[in-house]
Amino acid sequence: METIDRVARLVDQGKSTGYIAEKLRISTRSVGAYRAHITMRERTEDPFKKLEGYLQSRYIVIPAERIVDRLKPEQVHGFVDILDTLLGKQPTSRGLESTLTDQTSSNGELRPLPESEIREIIIDSKQRGLSYQEIRQDYRLKNVPWTSIRAYLAHYGRGTYSKERD
Repeated sequence: METIDRVARLVDQGKSTGYIAEKLRISTRSVGAYRAHITMRERTEDPFKKLEGYLQSRYIVIPAERIVDRLKPEQVHGFVDILDTLLGKQPTSRGLESTLTDQTSSNGELRPLPESEIREIIIDSKQRGLSYQEIRQDYRLKNVPWTSIRAYLAHYGRGTYSKERD
């Protein structure tokens, strides 16, 4: 298996750039270059070949946070209906819909997170080895200004939060 395919597999598993670089014994810059190449390859790939690949696999796994990030609350029912139709199932799930509606206000906007929740997301993300860019892309932090995220990361880097937990 070629390195680019290994990188693609680890990216699909949600692994961080640092983790991939360490695991494959390549630089983080190389991982970034592979990610860019993978993205370009996916954009130019024939959509029918891609669909055929999906259909040949036994399961299609779509992380909930990716769906939450891309759908508006009013689009959820249609999306679930499509999935049910494709999979030949009766509608059973309200999990994704409740995730979306729990995070949104009556006008469909994401509600601001309390500071304690932002801090916990940052701490958890850093402990899992995620990079700054990966943390910024977290759907839960969508409405948090990037300057605030940087400040939380700076406090984490200084050990402020570990002192609070002790």
